[in-house]
Amino acid sequence: MAQRLTRRAGPEHPVLFASEADIPPAPVLPDPGAAVELDSYRALLEEAEAIALAAVAEAAPGREVVVAGRREVPAADEDAAAVLDDGTARMRLLLGSAASAALRESLRARVLLVSATTARADGATVLRVSAAHDLRRLGAEREALVRATGRRR
Repeated sequence: MAQRLTRRAGPEHPVLFASEADIPPAPVLPDPGAAVELDSYRALLEEAEAIALAAVAEAAPGREVVVAGRREVPAADEDAAAVLDDGTARMRLLLGSAASAALRESLRARVLLVSATTARADGATVLRVSAAHDLRRLGAEREALVRATGRRR
């Protein structure tokens, strides 16, 4: 005899979430627009030997890296100083409690060039920032130098 199908929870039909509040939010994906924004700084990033965040995500903890990306405000529940997005990945930027006011201020730029050390936190790779620079300002300085000297470095 055929059994009737039910939606009641039981040993044969476990419940994934007790309520809507238990459903985790969808992950925020990297923005392709961030990669487009970084394209105008490609020569500068090559000189700085910056690597993509997607490659950094696979790096072992303790590795010194130089990365670039668009700064975004972290979610309210994140302990990060900022989130960096280069179009390939998104990564949290962390500052130590003894970070200088100048370093904290430099992280307010919209597009950043960051020197950091990789670490693991909450099962994900994060960057412990040691230096941060406004990439737009560095790009403008580089262009001024190129115009003044008439050649690319």
